[in-house]
Amino acid sequence: SDPLILLTPDGTLQMANQAFLERNKLSMDEVIGQSIDSFSSRQQCLFSSQLQELDLQAKKQQTKEVQLADGSLFDISFYPILSNDNSVQAIVCLAKDVTTIKETEQRIQQTEKLVAVGQLAAGVAHEINNPLGVILCHTDIIKENNEDNKETLHDIRIIERHTENCKRIVADLLDFSRARESRMQRQLASVNEIVEGVLSMVGQQFKKKQIRLNCNLDKTLPHCQVDSRRIQQVLVNLIMNGVQAVENRGKISISTRTKDDHVLIEIEDDGPGISKEVLGKIFDPFCSTKGQGKGTGLGLSVSYGIIHEHNGEIKV
Repeated sequence: SDPLILLTPDGTLQMANQAFLERNKLSMDEVIGQSIDSFSSRQQCLFSSQLQELDLQAKKQQTKEVQLADGSLFDISFYPILSNDNSVQAIVCLAKDVTTIKETEQRIQQTEKLVAVGQLAAGVAHEINNPLGVILCHTDIIKENNEDNKETLHDIRIIERHTENCKRIVADLLDFSRARESRMQRQLASVNEIVEGVLSMVGQQFKKKQIRLNCNLDKTLPHCQVDSRRIQQVLVNLIMNGVQAVENRGKISISTRTKDDHVLIEIEDDGPGISKEVLGKIFDPFCSTKGQGKGTGLGLSVSYGIIHEHNGEIKV
C-alpha cells in the first residue's frame, strides 16, 4: 500500500509499484525508463522534490520526513543497492504514510502528561488548601477588628482576593486530577440545548464587547449520553477563549452537525489565531498565551480530560 519505486543513480525509473502508479495516476508504460524529474510537477509525487537534496551515490540509507499541504506526514526512505564493486547500482525509494501513527503518538504523550500532572495535583492540592483556609480565616478576623481603618481593609482585601485566586487554582487542579468524588453523570441530552444554555450565560459578554455571534445548529441532531454540566464547562471555556482572542467587535461562529457516528461541535473565531510553536502545547496544563492574572492555563487541559472521558476527541 506504500508507494515504492526503483531508480538508477541518474534518476531513471526502473520499476514502480501499483500504489505509486495509482497515487500519480500513471500506467507502468508511462513510468519505465523515464526520469523522476518528469513527475516533479505532480504534487503527489513524493520522491522527485526530495531527490534533488540527496546524494544519490550515498551508500547508506537516507530517511526524510515530509509534510504535504494537506497536513499528511510521510517518512521517505532511500535504500542504495550496491554492485560487486561497491558502487551504487540502484536506489529503492519507499514512502510510508505516518500521519495516523504521529497523531496517535501525540495523543499518548498528551495523556501521559495529563496523568502525571493529575497525580502531582492530587498530592499537592490538599497540602496547599489547608494553609490557604487559615489565611482567609485570619483575614476575616483582621477585617472585624479594623472596620474603621480603610487603609488596612484595602490591604486585607487584596490579600483576600489573591488567596481566593490561589484556592480557585487548587480547585481547578483537584477537578483536573479527579481527586474529588464527582463521578460523571451521563444522561440522554440535547447537545443543541446545552449550546443554547451556554450562549445565554455568556451573552452579556458578547454584548459588552460588541462581538457578533453566528450560530448554526443542526436541528436533526440526535440526543447524546453526556454529563451536561461538564460539556457546558468545556463550551464555556472554548467560547470565553474565543471572546478573549477576538477582543472587541470580532465574530464567533458555533455550529453543530453529525459526522460519521459522532456529534460534532465546532467553535471558530476571527482572532489572530495560534502560532505553530504554541499549537502543539495548548492542551498542556498551565499552558497559557494570556497575560498575567488572566488565566491559569488549566482550561483546555481540563476540557481535554472531560471530552476524553466522554470517549470523544477535541482538536484544533
